[in-house]
Amino acid sequence: IGRALASYQGFPNEGFYIRAAFDIETRDTTLINDVPLYSMDKLEEYIQANGADIAIIATQKDSAQAVAERVAKAGVKNFWNFAPMELKLDGDNIVENVSLSESLNVLSYRINNK
Repeated sequence: IGRALASYQGFPNEGFYIRAAFDIETRDTTLINDVPLYSMDKLEEYIQANGADIAIIATQKDSAQAVAERVAKAGVKNFWNFAPMELKLDGDNIVENVSLSESLNVLSYRINNK
């Protein structure tokens, strides 16, 4: 999901720009449609140097909460969460939890009731 979001060309039309992505399996910086993909080891350094208004969490369930807490500690306050769980962050953080399975269930319901 993270790579698909980084590749999506429609965000700039809405005023949203993905400036960087981070992956636990990445060691050398690469590009995803002109978006630099860094190692997670560079996360805090990048946020300190560049800031970020919104973090997109697109990890597996077992690491989502820890990644979000790490990003929040680095200074990001707003989260768009695609991990299959609800993030719980304290303070003045804003979290939008996106449930892909819930969306699929809504579509299925609409198909069955057409």
